[in-house]
Amino acid sequence: MEEQNQIYTGNLTQYFNEYNKITFVQKYALENNIELENVMAVGDSATDVPLFKVAGKAIAFNANDIAKKHAHNIVDV
Repeated sequence: MEEQNQIYTGNLTQYFNEYNKITFVQKYALENNIELENVMAVGDSATDVPLFKVAGKAIAFNANDIAKKHAHNIVDV
């Protein structure tokens, strides 16, 4: 999300497909000395499943059945 003066504008600055998500999270974790088992991923669709598989905790939030199947926890509101 684009940010201006510490406020999110609603515009996307970059799109992440299901594989870009993993690469981004792995790089961020490595650069910040965070073990992937300590990462929590929140998602809602099948494109989040690859990330769910590497994160220590996966939460399906208002998700479709595919994401729910691969999550550790499910939240429906």
